[in-house]
Amino acid sequence: MMIGRIEPVRPNNIGAYLRRTHLIDFDDHGVSLLAGAVAGETREETIRQAFEMVRDRYPHSCDVRRDEVACSASDVIRFGHGLCYAKSMLLAALLRYNGIPTGFCYERVRREAGGFVLHGFNTVWLDGGWKKIDARGNNDRVHVTWSRFHDMLAYPPDISAGEMIFPEIYPDQLPEIVQILLDGPDIDTVLQKLPGELSPHD
Repeated sequence: MMIGRIEPVRPNNIGAYLRRTHLIDFDDHGVSLLAGAVAGETREETIRQAFEMVRDRYPHSCDVRRDEVACSASDVIRFGHGLCYAKSMLLAALLRYNGIPTGFCYERVRREAGGFVLHGFNTVWLDGGWKKIDARGNNDRVHVTWSRFHDMLAYPPDISAGEMIFPEIYPDQLPEIVQILLDGPDIDTVLQKLPGELSPHD
């Protein structure tokens, strides 16, 4: 299965950041139940509860040493874990179900073995602007808590070491990332294939 390339959508085209896709599958029964459970009385409360749910209930695959490769939002619920890209699918699904525009962003971070790898996280539309929100999951090196006033990043970039956050906000996960997740067949293989740079999306 090959995935076509996409173009970044401008932030003022909010509708693109609310749509359901076969991977942001908030019509799935399990996803919709979870989305209803995190719905709060305010938009901020819903975002916080969804963020904390994805961060804490569904650990990062590497932290729990699991081999199943989740891709869609429903996959994360079914397997009980996911890489950052899959977890961002679930967070997007929960928020979009509740009418909150949610996008995808990428960051170039250092690999422990050398070189760089793309890390994925979400942005949400709050208070008239985009807010970065990363539900990767906390461990002994990562600690992200809710803040209305600051971006919530698992890996604050070390610019001097070549790390950076790319400015584009995408309405969908990048096709090349999706393809790697779909091809699997296990986490170790996926980690070896992940790119360290964004490809041009003209």
